[in-house]
Formats: sequence, structure tokens, C-alpha cells
Amino acid sequence: MNDTDPIRLRDAGGFVEAEVTYGSQFEGPPGCVHGGFIAAAFDDVFGAAQTLSRLAGFTGTLSIRYRSPAPLGVPLRYEARVLPREGRKLTCTGTLHHGETLCADAEAIFVLNQGMLDTLGDGWGDVRFDAEVRRLLDLVGLPPDFASRYPHQLS
Repeated sequence: MNDTDPIRLRDAGGFVEAEVTYGSQFEGPPGCVHGGFIAAAFDDVFGAAQTLSRLAGFTGTLSIRYRSPAPLGVPLRYEARVLPREGRKLTCTGTLHHGETLCADAEAIFVLNQGMLDTLGDGWGDVRFDAEVRRLLDLVGLPPDFASRYPHQLS
């Protein structure tokens, strides 16, 4: 994760996938990514997943289980899923892999702002919000219909 190799997001058919290669500036244990950077990336990928699914909240909790060391200098893959909304609570789950090796799994609870929910009412019809979603999709290179593929929009 550096200026020439940022986190790259993509629609993986119902979940968000992100790939990153961490350089030596992210080292914790010798040859491995520091867990704090892994936590920050999970929060970032979860934020992208929830925003692109047309929901956006504030991080309430973020829990990570580190399973095996995540090596530096090789592609690592994050996956993030957004579970159905429960009132103001939105849960994301995800994993970090090096090849087939599970390096970490995580869960986060995001809290949706009640004012935003009141404004939205029965749906996401706000033109400004839709324009911002399209801008974000274009920015990360995802197809324009990405957000509409999620079945758990406000219901």
C-alpha cells in the first residue's frame, strides 16, 4: 500500500474484493505487515463496501482475529460483505488472505445516523447521493450498476 500500489477495489459478485501489496514501511514483525495497518485497511474496505451498497455509517466496533502472519511484498486479498441492515446497525464481515492462507478475519458494526435515515425515508432517491455514488464508482473503477446489485438496500 503506497503511492504506486494503492488498495484496488472490485465488485466480486455480491461482495467487495480489494488487493494490496504492502511495502517495508508497513512492517511489524520481521517480514510481516503490522496488525495496525491490517485493521486500518479492514475499516477502509468495509467503509467502501457499505458506501457502495448505498448505506454509510460510522464505525462502532471493529474486531479482528489474526490467524497467520501477512507477508510483506506480495499481493494480499481483502474480501468484505455487508449483511442486511438491522435498524441503525449495519454489520460487515471480511477476510484477509495471502493466496489460500487466511491471515485475518474481521467484523465491524457501523451505526447509521438517524437523521440520514429520516431524510432517506423509503429509499435512496436523493439525486445528490446518487451522483456521489456514481462518482465513487467511477473513481474506483466499478461498473455503474454495482450498488444496485446488493439485495439489502433500505427495507
